[in-house]
Amino acid sequence: MIETTTHIKTNKQLVPALRFKEFDDLWKKSTIEDHFEFKNGLNKEKEFFGYGTPIINFKDVYNLEGIKLNDIKGLVKLSENEIKRYDALKGDVFFTRTSETIFDIGMAAALVEDIPNCVFSGFVLRARPIDNALVDDYKKFCFGTWSVRKEIVTKSSFTTRALTSGTLLNKVAFHFPKSHNEQQKIASFLSAVDDKVQQLTKKKELLEQYKKGVMQQLFSGQLRFKDQNGNPYPDWEEKRLGGLCSTTTGKLDANAMREDGEYRFYTCAREYYQIDKYAFDTEALLVSGNGANVGYIHYYKGKFNAYQRTYVLDEFEQNIFYIKKYLEKNLYERIHVEKKDGNTPYITLSTLTEMKVDLPSLPEQQKIATCLSSIDTKIEAVNNQITQTQTFKKGLLQQLFI
Repeated sequence: MIETTTHIKTNKQLVPALRFKEFDDLWKKSTIEDHFEFKNGLNKEKEFFGYGTPIINFKDVYNLEGIKLNDIKGLVKLSENEIKRYDALKGDVFFTRTSETIFDIGMAAALVEDIPNCVFSGFVLRARPIDNALVDDYKKFCFGTWSVRKEIVTKSSFTTRALTSGTLLNKVAFHFPKSHNEQQKIASFLSAVDDKVQQLTKKKELLEQYKKGVMQQLFSGQLRFKDQNGNPYPDWEEKRLGGLCSTTTGKLDANAMREDGEYRFYTCAREYYQIDKYAFDTEALLVSGNGANVGYIHYYKGKFNAYQRTYVLDEFEQNIFYIKKYLEKNLYERIHVEKKDGNTPYITLSTLTEMKVDLPSLPEQQKIATCLSSIDTKIEAVNNQITQTQTFKKGLLQQLFI
């Protein structure tokens, strides 16, 4: 059973607001360097990849909290000495080291099972425990809390790329219960919430596959609508996206977000944050300009603000929902074509403004948008369940941790 407590400060140690009732001792405050040692990952030429031993990459760490063998897609051919130098062991914690955006820096994931000969790449940092202060399952969650994430972002640097290091992360503070039993209870409770999210996510993926098939038929012309008299609509025209809307970017950096802000703050992440001032009051598509979610598109109508590498598309004369669906279908391919080997994909202004858009008449745009929106409604219903569960988890993270 969990019960609510009152924060008590004694010798600069705290207890969380929400706690299992059988525990009442004070939590400990430490820095990461008190319990871990950092090491940089390996870098190899591209011809060594695709076969060999499992390698933990940026996306494995970014997308997960706990890493298992089935999660790892990358393989690399290494010597026995290299495998020994860059080994990844159960209980190690990995942090994203470098990215196009500051919001992707310092994301953490723990290796929660033994994987023979597993190694890690140079895009992540390995934090190896030097004691047994934390149980492995607890490590999945304790570095993803708001207070820890905020400190990591603040301590990291950004010039042409966002960057952090073991030296910077060493000084990041976090709190934890000294009791392994309490740590395990917290981790098990949060893992049950994660299991629910995974079930809903699988359901959402099936719906998205169906939507993808329908989009392929619609945008290829295999499936066409007719007007109210049963006549075909006019032939489609080809336009440039830059001639269909206004395109600009946000002006703010990473530190602008505020946990209790009144307005939405769109970055290069799939979720949005909060901020206390708005710069836009419009109906817009917001496109992630770089990083792990490059090309991801939000729709929003109202007051909001945006990160400096997030593109804001508004003032559409065409159906904004048709344009959104068209971009969802075709933008990633355009980004891939423009991407050079070894480069992290990103969007320039011309990537968007010069993009060709196949444009039907407005009535057919509306019918296509309505058709796809009906599928989106089903997807959104499942997504709302996911969001609610994730929000529930976020609340737990805020209350179960300090």
